[in-house]
Amino acid sequence: MTEADSMKILMAAAELSPYAKVGGLADAVSGLSKALAAEGHVVRICLPYYGEGSNLQNGGEGSEKVFEAELPLRPSRKVKLRVRPSPEPLDALVLVDEPLLFSRAGIYGDPATGQGYEDNGERFLVFSAAAAAAASLFRHLDGFTPDVVHCHDHQTGLVPAFLRHGAAGLRPEAPVGTVFTIHNLGYQGVHGADLFARTGLDSHLMRPLGPLEFHGKMNLMKAGIALSDRITTVSPTYAEEICTPELGEGLDGLLRERRGSLIGILNGVETEVWDPATDRLIPFRYTPGNLAGKGKDRKALLEAFQFSGTGPGTPVLGMISRLAPQKGFDLLLQAIDAIMEMDLRLVILGAGDEEYRRGLTEALRRHPDRLGLRIGFDERLAHLIEAGSDMFVMPSRYEPCGLNQMYSLRYGSVPLVRATGGLADTVVDMDEDPPRANGFVFRQYLALELVKTVRRAVRAFGDRKSWKELMRRGMETDFSWNRSAARYLEVYKAAAAEARRAA
Repeated sequence: MTEADSMKILMAAAELSPYAKVGGLADAVSGLSKALAAEGHVVRICLPYYGEGSNLQNGGEGSEKVFEAELPLRPSRKVKLRVRPSPEPLDALVLVDEPLLFSRAGIYGDPATGQGYEDNGERFLVFSAAAAAAASLFRHLDGFTPDVVHCHDHQTGLVPAFLRHGAAGLRPEAPVGTVFTIHNLGYQGVHGADLFARTGLDSHLMRPLGPLEFHGKMNLMKAGIALSDRITTVSPTYAEEICTPELGEGLDGLLRERRGSLIGILNGVETEVWDPATDRLIPFRYTPGNLAGKGKDRKALLEAFQFSGTGPGTPVLGMISRLAPQKGFDLLLQAIDAIMEMDLRLVILGAGDEEYRRGLTEALRRHPDRLGLRIGFDERLAHLIEAGSDMFVMPSRYEPCGLNQMYSLRYGSVPLVRATGGLADTVVDMDEDPPRANGFVFRQYLALELVKTVRRAVRAFGDRKSWKELMRRGMETDFSWNRSAARYLEVYKAAAAEARRAA
């Protein structure tokens, strides 16, 4: 790639793996950024300089360059921008250092109470202003002038507003394209209207039905959708779903209005992290051509959950998830007793809502010989569940993209999913399309449909030859970030061209 073809991209996100991670956002930002940089594009990533809730303070400080930026908010606020060289192929991390806002035990909330921080609106307003300032500041410091700023989820929703309408110091001298990615429309960052006064933005942006106003409050997600040059979300099906009243979360009208600028691009997976042939977090490695290691991982998984006497004809089902309504745990709890009547084992790893934790704990007491449960998160155990399971269950109410079904396909753990969002884009049902099938799918959000689909899968598991073909078909599918990165480059070029036309 020639220097003329290379783009300069500034990512803005609240999470980045492995430094600060709550969910799939961290993995998506990391995977996309690395894929773009590996193709020769210059990628910097801006994120808050978190405290003990992250890995950001565990090295790298000595090689940083530190700059001070005064943000023209009301009142103005000074922050430090720590520019830290990043491991290849990325260019640098840009860390927004404001200890009063970000040096805390958690990223979004207090781990001790499980409650979100009350000042999250202020925290991400300041972060967004700092990210916009960085886009302008580096032009004079080291010549890094981004062609595009890629903003991720509502925590960065004000970045396009500051770049387009902010005071001097936030608006760049040269046109900069903006791309806003909706990772999950269910979390919008809605705050009191009084927070708007802190932005220093013109009041017309907060007029009734304006780009930031939402039922008398300020909506950061709406700001990103309304004011970015291009909008993406994390799967083609989810892009369609969020334009409907059912899954539009009150923003479907705006999304339909901007449908021409909205595109769904399926997330990829970090193949250097999630690959059963090289994964150092599982006891035995394997490939589509040699599945012996998977059987040994299965045995290790059963031992980890203290299941004994489970023969090879009894399928092991896995789940790794937040315990949340979105993930279908209300459905699972309605279906659990019927599922436990089948000859199978189900192991679950997750943390979240007390209601679902209590329901699963009660189910464990009823079915200790068939159900395994671990509350919390354990990276090594997560990899073992992917490797050792015969099937992976995702009965989601909605799923913007989903990563676990793609991990499962790579690991030969056949996914059993509800047809929504990225699950519908990646899993093909065995009975609906046998030549292309890689899993099992149900459509209606009903406990009976989940039970029927589990029963279908358990029955199909008995045909070992057909099952191995199903496994290998999934394992050989390309879910790397390379294809997705190529699509994002097209979006970046369109956004940059749009910004130049508007200048």
